[in-house]
Amino acid sequence: MTAKEVHQGRIDRGLTQGELAKEVGLSVGSINSYEHGTRNITKAAESKISLAFKRIKPLNEQPAQATLIAELSDANTRFQWEGTLLRPTEVELIKVIAKTLVDQRK
Repeated sequence: MTAKEVHQGRIDRGLTQGELAKEVGLSVGSINSYEHGTRNITKAAESKISLAFKRIKPLNEQPAQATLIAELSDANTRFQWEGTLLRPTEVELIKVIAKTLVDQRK
């Protein structure tokens, strides 16, 4: 993930550096450094930021917003993140997170 991608992803989500930092559990200084390219982003930070930017997508090219929670249990749908296939346990975690988020909206 490049500095530009961190910055643009944050802007696209309408977040301040402080809001993104709080959401992903990093310091504002870290987010600022990543955006300006003055610090290399760690794999752990990249994972948190990527998830916050919803960069997990189904391989079958369906838009993420069209994927329902019930469709996450479809055995024929495989998911990848940053080009790496997710394991079934990782998909299960996504289902739990998705259910929690939907329940919070109710």
